[in-house]
Amino acid sequence: MSDRPFLPLPSGHIPDGTRDWRAGDARRWLDAGPARWSRPWWAVLALLATCFWAIASTPVPVCSESTPCGPAWTGTWLAGLALLQLYWVWRLPDLARLTLAPAGLLCVLSDAALGRAEGPARVAVLLALGFALLGTIHRVAAHHRQQRLALDVAGPARHALPPEAAGFGRGRLSLAVGSVLLAAGALAGWQGAREVADDEARADRATVLRAEVARQDEDGSEIAVLLPGEEEERVVEAYAEDYPVGSEVAVLVDGDRLGLVAEPYDAFGWQTLMLLLGVPGLAFLGNGLDGRLRAHGLRAAPLPTLRVLVAESRENGRTVVYAVDDPALARPVLSFTSLAVPADTDDVDEGHEGSEGESSEERRAAARAALEDAAAILKGEDEVPPVREGVLYGAPRPGGELALVADAFGEPMLELSTSPVRPAREDTGDRGRSPQPRPRRSRRRAGVVDASAAEAAAARLGPSTEPLSWSAGAVSRGVGFFLLFAQLGMVITVLSDGPGLSWVLLLGLPVFVGASATALCWRITADRQGLWVTGAWRVRHIPWERLTTVRHEGDDIRFGVGNDPAIALSFTGAAWLERRLGHRPRAVRAVEEIRALHRGPELRPARDARPADHGAPIGPVVLGVIVLAWVTQLLLG
Repeated sequence: MSDRPFLPLPSGHIPDGTRDWRAGDARRWLDAGPARWSRPWWAVLALLATCFWAIASTPVPVCSESTPCGPAWTGTWLAGLALLQLYWVWRLPDLARLTLAPAGLLCVLSDAALGRAEGPARVAVLLALGFALLGTIHRVAAHHRQQRLALDVAGPARHALPPEAAGFGRGRLSLAVGSVLLAAGALAGWQGAREVADDEARADRATVLRAEVARQDEDGSEIAVLLPGEEEERVVEAYAEDYPVGSEVAVLVDGDRLGLVAEPYDAFGWQTLMLLLGVPGLAFLGNGLDGRLRAHGLRAAPLPTLRVLVAESRENGRTVVYAVDDPALARPVLSFTSLAVPADTDDVDEGHEGSEGESSEERRAAARAALEDAAAILKGEDEVPPVREGVLYGAPRPGGELALVADAFGEPMLELSTSPVRPAREDTGDRGRSPQPRPRRSRRRAGVVDASAAEAAAARLGPSTEPLSWSAGAVSRGVGFFLLFAQLGMVITVLSDGPGLSWVLLLGLPVFVGASATALCWRITADRQGLWVTGAWRVRHIPWERLTTVRHEGDDIRFGVGNDPAIALSFTGAAWLERRLGHRPRAVRAVEEIRALHRGPELRPARDARPADHGAPIGPVVLGVIVLAWVTQLLLG
């Protein structure tokens, strides 16, 4: 049984005919969900990788007088459409399955997008499109299958939402933000179109002359030309590498203003701003419209109801739903964020007693207690959130909307979802585990841990003879490689600008390299004597008798060592990304099991670890390579 307080729902707030959602039904609901291969993460990665390949293989157009490089409005619209498709594959599969094929084919076949890319790259994009389309179709079918299972469990009874749901407006903020962003994007597009029109008008008035290229600018953005009858060179903005010295070009002359016939005004800046504002604006508008339609569907007709248990997640504040016969909260089913909708109390006389015999003084006392509880939650001083009995309105399906009636601050209250429903395996990263409540800040500092997590870790470990170790996983190493390549790119960029900033870069390199090297190679080894902690720069030993606390904060693991400064592994990879990919974060698991070893000496390994078991820090190696590149640049530059 759970040690959380239990808040039952008064029987008068449970509609007639409401059935229990039991563990067996919840398990079948979860098992009917989409397969792992159809998760949107894989489709988005496939589309991004193949599109980047196709873009890299597309030949850069050469500007000429016969085919001038004008503003690429069609390519801009298609780029925005492609970005929206990626977002809809991730967020709105119902919409993506209808738009992905035509939008993808349009981008692949159009010369303004990927139409001129190499054949293998375009085939790869088409295969990625097919994979993404199959994934979205499969997800939508699985979601409808889960909805049908929930309807079968709920039975024939249908009930209308409480009247206070009528005034709840879903999606208003998204619509407002989307409208503002879309208006700003449209303004940027209009400004770019006006600049293009002005440039075309000046070109019509200008005189076309043939000129000789006399010099190329070093940065490649300008060329110097000699106009007929003039002795002094005049500078023209151009892609210098396309115009060798001595070649002849057509120049538009309008007073002191010069321009190439082959390179009219490019509205790239305005187009980029239009994309940066317009694509998020359309995404917000789509979310707002989707939310309003789903919320309207929730209120339009009587709904099936299910009796469940709910608890608030201390990790992210979401409402987590459990089966009604799972009081220990062993298996979460789904989660969503919700907003409580207060009942209309204008017609209630404070001098009269409530429906259950409560006086006005008792109600005021309950209200004061509720405010105190809310203040404790905001300060992080509250106890573990209670288990609440509740009634779900609506047939649960991923991406859908739900309403919940449950105890809130001492009285039953309607809560409406403000985010789409997520299955527990997508929300917690572990389909069979309950999301652990986040300890209070004061307890976390004192080293107090959740007892159930420690007991589960002790059960996993059991007595051991050989040393135990925890190390970076595939996700952590992937993040580390990404950071490392990003840092190398930054180093190359700074060094290419000359040695002036190199000293500043060199002084800050250990900080930047430390994070990526730790994500790549962190390792903790437990033996008979204590812990061996391998970070970016060295291996440190912490005897068991000196270890006081171990905790996971953000993406760091911190060890308290008596009165000495804490030892930290920073950072151990992106825990949120591991959860998104369906994995339990390695750092979290390591902390739980080390805590179990710290609290239970009988679980500790019986022999000492060899030096080879400790792992090796790679920070000095990475830093040495970068410094070598820096010195080489100084000597050869």
